[in-house]
Amino acid sequence: MLEANYQRALLYLNKPEDYEKAISILSSLGSYKDSADLLAPISYELAVDAYTRGDFKIAQIYFDMISGYKNAKEYLRETKILLAVQGTWVGEHMTRIIFEKWTYKFCSTAFPDWGILEEGKYSEKNILSGNGGLKISFQGTKARNVNFYTYFFDYLNHNLTEEVDYKGFYGNSIEVEEYKMISSQSLLCSDTSSSTSSSQCKTLRDNLDLALLLSGGEETDLTRLYRNALRDENCGN
Repeated sequence: MLEANYQRALLYLNKPEDYEKAISILSSLGSYKDSADLLAPISYELAVDAYTRGDFKIAQIYFDMISGYKNAKEYLRETKILLAVQGTWVGEHMTRIIFEKWTYKFCSTAFPDWGILEEGKYSEKNILSGNGGLKISFQGTKARNVNFYTYFFDYLNHNLTEEVDYKGFYGNSIEVEEYKMISSQSLLCSDTSSSTSSSQCKTLRDNLDLALLLSGGEETDLTRLYRNALRDENCGN
């Protein structure tokens, strides 16, 4: 049985689109032959791809499984920080900052009809982790001003903790605003309640089902990581 599964995994290794299937099988083989050696590079490749496109939860699963391979541990640390940033942060002055993958958006709940006031791209270089929690600086990001109201946004610095210090420059004065996360999902300013991302949950469930199918129903490190991810994302049963 082990040899048959091993040979199936070798066939899947011939096509990058079948790497997930190969990983599901190889993770169930443990130390059989060179399964572990075959598992690491393709898991790393899929993890980096997921990280690059902003699918941080999927990236975390693969990096976690091969944390001792190459610089996976550094990637894993950055991925956890990026996951902590994802979602919707609300301020006391009726503003929201929304982080979704590699994009941030800024809007006002006081004027929801205005829609997105500003949006742009950020990178892991904009986020620092220290004793005071997470801090993100938008200086150097390629922001697109959607509304004149947000001309100051290029100068923002944010401490992203449970209570976020928001520092915006208005003329010669500095406004400090407290921000708190209200949802791990992306909510526009017209939204009043959070909901679990159905697409993310569907991807995790589909991947778990595939991993279980190809492992013959056996629990592996990969299936356990998927189950943990489903729990973290509040995907239910």
